[in-house]
Amino acid sequence: MDNVIFSGLSEGMRAMDADIYRLFTQKRITKETALLFAANPEQLKKKLGD
Repeated sequence: MDNVIFSGLSEGMRAMDADIYRLFTQKRITKETALLFAANPEQLKKKLGD
């Protein structure tokens, strides 16, 4: 049961970061806001670039 919960949680986190990335590319949020709310800010930072 714990594995199922963790798996769903990690999938949700990936979906969350994908939506954060989408909002950033649509210029609806800043890079700082995107990184603040990302589940995996280091990975998102690489994707956003400098």
